[in-house]
Amino acid sequence: YKNMASFLNKLQAEKDDVIFNLYEKMKQAESNREIERDAAICIQTNFRMYLILTKYKTIQRAVRNIQRIWKGFKVRLMFLTLMKQEKERMQITFFFSMATIIQKIFRGYYVRKYKHDFYARKRYLNNVAQKNKEVRDKLDDFKRNSEVEDQKRKEEIARMELTKVASNVHHL
Repeated sequence: YKNMASFLNKLQAEKDDVIFNLYEKMKQAESNREIERDAAICIQTNFRMYLILTKYKTIQRAVRNIQRIWKGFKVRLMFLTLMKQEKERMQITFFFSMATIIQKIFRGYYVRKYKHDFYARKRYLNNVAQKNKEVRDKLDDFKRNSEVEDQKRKEEIARMELTKVASNVHHL
């Protein structure tokens, strides 16, 4: 029984020692409980903040991607509509210019065919040339007559002056 008694004593001592250590550890834990609780709260707060911040940044990145893609889509759509409008404007301009050319050619053809007779125009131009010649001849005659009359008037003035000077010198 000696072994058993010593084992029991030893077990009793270890039990007391374990209880004492447990009591000490509990007392020490109780004294650090507020600090550990504050530390745990701080760790939880920071971890939750990290999770929220990570989720927020992920959402922000997704929002920026969506905005970037949407803006690109809108700009491409606007560019396509502008290109379509420009193409339509160019086509309309081309069609109008071609219509103008067609109208010009047709009007020339129509006028030459139905409005203006070549021989009538030739007669008209000959008449105009004849009238121009007559007017030039009349102007030349008028000019000659004017020159003759000017010459006569100058001679008359010179004769009158000579008569006046001669009458003033009669005492000589």
